[in-house]
Amino acid sequence: MKKVTLFGGTGFIGSYLLKCLVEHGYHVFLPIRNKHIHVIPIHENITPIAIHTFSDEMIDRCIASCETIIYNIGIIREFPSKGITFKYLHQELPKQIIRIAGKNNVKQFLYMSANDVDNQQTKYQKTKLKTERFLQNSNLEWTIFRPSVVFGNPHEHLDFVTQLYNTMIKPPFPVPLFYNYLPTKAGAFQMSPIHVQDVVNIIIQSIDDTEMFNKVIPLGGIEKLSWSQIIAIISGVVKKSKLKIPVPILPIKIVTHFLERFPWYPVTADQLTMLVAGNTCDSHHIFTHFGMVPIPFSTENLSYLIPKPKKYSS
Repeated sequence: MKKVTLFGGTGFIGSYLLKCLVEHGYHVFLPIRNKHIHVIPIHENITPIAIHTFSDEMIDRCIASCETIIYNIGIIREFPSKGITFKYLHQELPKQIIRIAGKNNVKQFLYMSANDVDNQQTKYQKTKLKTERFLQNSNLEWTIFRPSVVFGNPHEHLDFVTQLYNTMIKPPFPVPLFYNYLPTKAGAFQMSPIHVQDVVNIIIQSIDDTEMFNKVIPLGGIEKLSWSQIIAIISGVVKKSKLKIPVPILPIKIVTHFLERFPWYPVTADQLTMLVAGNTCDSHHIFTHFGMVPIPFSTENLSYLIPKPKKYSS
């Protein structure tokens, strides 16, 4: 049985990845913080490894018997007081793991990056890109994945769509159609939403596929949809009519810069910067390579947004 170490197996994408790895016959070693150990499903092919700190010795223990490492730890905002920063989780920790992996029998290192990191407009993008380059210059075989926005039933987590619904569609306020310079371009920036199941299937099928070695893989859906179109599709799913108004992004970013330090504030200035920059890519060749038909961003595949009727016991 092939063994994989999965760093980041408890979040939205990670939970899907963990489940699918086991279904494909892998034994998964899962480093996890002590306080989260209870959320891991009990399975003979999942070995949770309780982590307090990521020392070199602990990382060596996590990867000692594995030929494949998947690094899927990622955050979209920082909480420095808790040690949750882009520099540590997107750069320092993966670099530490890459260095140690280079001294072991690791055959392939798969790294979850993000689409459009080349722009380097934000700390999120800069730290991801620095790790990409470090990995590319290592002695390991590597595969880097750059997903656009990812959707799918988040279960106990949050996906892009659920977050958008909670912050933009559900509240009784107009939906902002952001723009940088011209109101005529309001809400015109585009994205390539990709289903989480497609993401994890591509990652798993890339393991031991030599054609995927030392490649940067863009992960996006079959359609490029504007912000306005995405809002309209989500509104249609939940059958909620929303007024849309053009909003210049600059004053919103200025306000956000001062409020993002509070956990209750829903976005950061960097997130807004990346949002209006757009987030598209072409993955047709990847789907063709693996013989996959992409799951579309459609009403049917967003049905998880529809509230389930409450069940009452008699």
